[in-house]
Amino acid sequence: MLRELKLSSAQPGDDHRRLTRPQDDSERLARILQGKKVHTLILPLMTIVGSLSSGKADPPCLTSGTVVVFVSANAVRFGLPLLKPELDGQENLTFIAIGRKTHDTLLAAGIEALMPTQADSEGLLAMA
Repeated sequence: MLRELKLSSAQPGDDHRRLTRPQDDSERLARILQGKKVHTLILPLMTIVGSLSSGKADPPCLTSGTVVVFVSANAVRFGLPLLKPELDGQENLTFIAIGRKTHDTLLAAGIEALMPTQADSEGLLAMA
């Protein structure tokens, strides 16, 4: 059952910005905003967890020339470990990261990826 979260409890003059992304992302953004003297209130509306915690999916079959697209840092965090067995020994794979954070997360995992100039599906299509 969904429960309604009332965000309209702000009083006149309340200048706090409500951050509704997952806790870690909101905390990161809050630190940036606080450095700019912006008051924040962290109200995460979701938690992102892997959906395969009880089992392991079969990884896709990757062959030479395959393009692997990661759409978020969370996709890297949860999907890359599942792909690792298929990546080992593969050559001529192309990785694409949608967005800077996704790119940086792949880079931290030792994977260099291309990145569209526009961080969305239109940017990805423009790369074709």
